[in-house]
Amino acid sequence: MAITLKKITLWRKEVDNKPGALADTLALLAQAGADLQAVMGYRYPGDQGKAAIELHPVIGQEGY
Repeated sequence: MAITLKKITLWRKEVDNKPGALADTLALLAQAGADLQAVMGYRYPGDQGKAAIELHPVIGQEGY
């Protein structure tokens, strides 16, 4: 099986690790018309109060 790799830029936001943090972030991007190919969310090891959300690409109807 052939695999193709390409370099991408991830957009990353640090958030409080609480219910709804990912949904709130994605709602804003959905309103902007973002077409996402990758979404990752995870809690920081050792700090259960903080989390990160990473996205690719962040391009909306306005082209940014």
